Amino acid sequence: MPRSRYLESRFPKLRSTHYSVTSNRAVRYNCVAWVFGDRRRDWDLLRYWPSKTELGDTIASMVAFFRSFGFETCLLDKSLEPGVDKIALYRKNGTVEFSHVACQQPDGTWSSKLGKGRDISHDTLECLEGDVLDEYGTVAVIMKWAI
Repeated sequence: MPRSRYLESRFPKLRSTHYSVTSNRAVRYNCVAWVFGDRRRDWDLLRYWPSKTELGDTIASMVAFFRSFGFETCLLDKSLEPGVDKIALYRKNGTVEFSHVACQQPDGTWSSKLGKGRDISHDTLECLEGDVLDEYGTVAVIMKWAI
């Protein structure tokens, strides 16, 4: 799919990076469900929460959630490792509040479900960082899971 002027207006750093829209707008699922390949539902406590960990809006609670599925923290190592799935957890700048999760693809690019909007493939994690409009803050934690 072509680039999106609308997304570039909401995430200004997309204009200067390589990305591609990989889906039409879909409201059924969020970025957490996207990481696990669930396109049928939003993963949150009010709708569906497939973990015994308590839902919270902090980075610490989301790290615990992903650990319950076998992910481990790996500092901020964004490098591609064959046979390893990586995810990047974003937090709102200046807070400990979780805002987004992106997953690394086999070719080293990253994939994101942008809120209730489209899915995109993007070359960098930084293209979604910032404090304006819909930007997600900064990457706080990278986690990995050996497949």
